[in-house]
Amino acid sequence: MSIQYKTCKNCENDFRSNFDFCPHCGMKDKEGLTLTVLFYNTVSNYFSFDARFF
Repeated sequence: MSIQYKTCKNCENDFRSNFDFCPHCGMKDKEGLTLTVLFYNTVSNYFSFDARFF
């Protein structure tokens, strides 16, 4: 049984495929972009205020 490796999208180092996070930079292996995340980001971008607004 051979060990499979993946390449990190952030730091481009190889790490084992069974890790959820890159051990070199800490980036999550899979991006969780769902409709809920997309909706939340869109709404928060349009309805958030800058701290200097008030």
